[in-house]
Amino acid sequence: RGSDNFDSLVHQGIGVNQSWQDVTASRASGVTYTNSAGKPIMVVITGNGATYQITVAGTLVASGNTSSTVTISTFIVQNGATYVVNLSGSLTKWAELR
Repeated sequence: RGSDNFDSLVHQGIGVNQSWQDVTASRASGVTYTNSAGKPIMVVITGNGATYQITVAGTLVASGNTSSTVTISTFIVQNGATYVVNLSGSLTKWAELR
């Protein structure tokens, strides 16, 4: 039975049966979202000329300032956790592996 539990956990890992989704049109700065995918997700944010702060499950996980179009941050959000990106510049792309 131990291997059954291991197999179950492996199939819950990030990237397993997930694909990249461009969610730019449905995401906005300053809005709190909840990961309800049933497993961890990975998020990639790209922006232009921005000061930013990223908070996951109430913890500030990244912040900074960019002067050109760059990938601002990549982060993982555990299942059921909230996440918010506060961005002063323009959002170029928001993608999620879900």
